[in-house]
Amino acid sequence: MGDLSTSIIQPKKKRHPLRGLAYILIGIGVALHTLEFFGGLYLLNKVESEGEEIVANLQEEGIEIKTSKEAAHYMANKVILEVNQTKEYLLVGGLKLAALAYLSGED
Repeated sequence: MGDLSTSIIQPKKKRHPLRGLAYILIGIGVALHTLEFFGGLYLLNKVESEGEEIVANLQEEGIEIKTSKEAAHYMANKVILEVNQTKEYLLVGGLKLAALAYLSGED
């Protein structure tokens, strides 16, 4: 059968500490991308179903919107712009950390 002590216990490779953080940031960025897509769909459906009330609220704020479809696109774009900025920071930061960990030579 052989000696089990040498086959079971083997030294593990040391990984760069930033590598885990890089994967976490990239994962959060991808999750935000998915959230942005489904959140946009949810907003479009919600605004189209409750259109008159939302259009009235937006008109009170001084925004020129006449139909519920215009209100849906306005609100979705507003949310998407905020999510996009955060998502870009996370994805770019995660990719930079992953590149730094790779280039440091410890894998």
